[in-house]
Amino acid sequence: MVITVVCDVYGKENNGTVVAENNLIRYLKEHGHTVRVLCSNQDYVGQEGFYIVPNYNFGKLINNYVKKVGIELAKPNKDIIRAAFTGADIVHIMLPLGLGLASAKIANEMGLPVTAGFHMQAENLTSYIKLNKIKFINDAVYKFIYKHLYSKVDGIHYPTQFIRDVFEKKIKKQTPGYVISNGVHSYVKKRNVEKPIEYKDKIVILSTGRYAREKCQDTLIKAVKYSKYKDKIQLILGGLGTKEKYFKKLAKNLPNAPLFKFFSRTEIIDVLNYSDMYVHPAQFELEGIACIEAITCGKLTLVSDSPLSATKNFAVDEKCVFKCRNAKSLASAIDYWIEHPKEKAKVEEKYLNSAISFDQDECMKKMEEMLIKVYNENKNKKPTNLKKTKKVKDKKIIYYSDVNNDDFSKFNIKTTKVDGNFKYIHKNPIWLGLSSIIYRLIALPVLWVYVFLIRRIKFVNKKAIKKLKNQKAFFYGNHTAFLLDACIPNFAGYPYRNKIIVSPDTVSINGIKNLTQMLGAMPLPCDTSGMKNFIKAVEYYHQKCHITIYPEAHIWPYYTGVRPFVDTSFTYPVKLNAPIVAFCVCYDKPKGLFKNFKKVSISVHLSDPIYPDNTKPFKEARREVRDKVYTFLKTTTEQYSVYSPYEYVYKQPDDDELDFVDKSA
Repeated sequence: MVITVVCDVYGKENNGTVVAENNLIRYLKEHGHTVRVLCSNQDYVGQEGFYIVPNYNFGKLINNYVKKVGIELAKPNKDIIRAAFTGADIVHIMLPLGLGLASAKIANEMGLPVTAGFHMQAENLTSYIKLNKIKFINDAVYKFIYKHLYSKVDGIHYPTQFIRDVFEKKIKKQTPGYVISNGVHSYVKKRNVEKPIEYKDKIVILSTGRYAREKCQDTLIKAVKYSKYKDKIQLILGGLGTKEKYFKKLAKNLPNAPLFKFFSRTEIIDVLNYSDMYVHPAQFELEGIACIEAITCGKLTLVSDSPLSATKNFAVDEKCVFKCRNAKSLASAIDYWIEHPKEKAKVEEKYLNSAISFDQDECMKKMEEMLIKVYNENKNKKPTNLKKTKKVKDKKIIYYSDVNNDDFSKFNIKTTKVDGNFKYIHKNPIWLGLSSIIYRLIALPVLWVYVFLIRRIKFVNKKAIKKLKNQKAFFYGNHTAFLLDACIPNFAGYPYRNKIIVSPDTVSINGIKNLTQMLGAMPLPCDTSGMKNFIKAVEYYHQKCHITIYPEAHIWPYYTGVRPFVDTSFTYPVKLNAPIVAFCVCYDKPKGLFKNFKKVSISVHLSDPIYPDNTKPFKEARREVRDKVYTFLKTTTEQYSVYSPYEYVYKQPDDDELDFVDKSA
């Protein structure tokens, strides 16, 4: 199946939700499914399978606070969401935040089956604004997310029965729920790990989680102060978050300075295994992956008795439970288990035996089964807003019959034959001087005004050019414009000049053959007699400037997709061991002050340099770079090229020829 996973928060695995979504994505991919990720993490722009929306901009003050929390909040973009959903079989939404709410609505409009995970308690949200103790506000949050998300989905994934019971009690409704633990990875297991030398004579107590109010690390720090064994206790608090400074200040007078550190997923398992006990003091926890990992490692685990936390249900002995936010109660539990090592060993064995139900492969298998079941039951779901799916009025319809060879450039020129007599390389100083004057003093300033002031084109990831470190590159782009296809490469690769490989038509207009060459045109030869000189010219000019190739060959104006192309045009960079930069011209609806004066809003997205792998056979290396360029163009157009004043409609080759016919939808 093709599954789109919607992630309001995605990236560094510094919280349980991100860990859970990455586990699910990895499992589905490993089991043959195509997984698309819709998120706002800009680090994944241009990567295959990722659809990137912008982040919310709340202003400097709030942005800094959100960053300290360790997350970025996705801002919905309807066009990008639709692109991520087009061709998908089912949509799975991770969180009831902005992107998730918008995605549920659009998925229903498109008639797609939808499931959603329940990974956020109301208190997780209200605690950030210190309103978590006000019952009616928490109840209002549950009712809101039910109305705007969970009432619109075909299946709900609850990590625990605890959170399902809480939610259904609050909304007073039964939901189409599936209780499935997020589970823990197979690398999370009990193993012998020696304590670091500096901790050899210490009692190591570990707690992991965001440094946040509801995680209650302050209760643990205070408990160590009350412990009879505080001189021997080494506290390790794994995580990140806004409360770090406060916790460090609170722990300042402990005999052994606690370690505050964010650990990688593999590092934290080593720490778990050399720790003497694990404490999970959180007040709100709908599952508690960190707690489950401790149990899976067979570690003595102490949990709070909070009625808002699922982790109390994991305790295998009543002496492993302490009163929530009561430091003295926790200190008493810590001291008891330090003083009873034999009983502690028996309890750890019980914890280890209880971990079987958290095997991640089994849990993810159940998640896969849930997705398949929901898909089968809802695959014929009807779109909810058929009226909104009508075509835009006043579009020009272009009929095509051959995706590879149809050309809509609108030029009717008698083509001059470019053969073995055609002169590609010009070394005459007068010709070169005139070329430089025309290009730099006349053409470039005029085109700059056209590109940046008139067409208002935006270049994205221009920093990619700096990564070339003065190397000359081959540029590959989608062929969707007329004059702009000649302009864009010159500004994309600036300050170096750019030779553009063109059709013979470009040098066939009487009187301007030399002018087009002076501006950078390099026509393809019409026969094999001219190929030798053409290849020599490519090798010669590669040393002096960038070279642009349009692998689609023919112009399809304002086309928002990518047409198939072969790998033969990638011979040159592989043969010359030269870097490649892909650029994608994308079209959106006109915006801003000039929206009434433009057909479309245009942006040009550049890829980071792509280097051929010359350790591989030539054809394999050529195919590999072709695939990378194609993937970049396809992924980028799907995300950012979302509007066109033209509509391309397929017609059988034997139908009447029609071209640029105005029709109102």
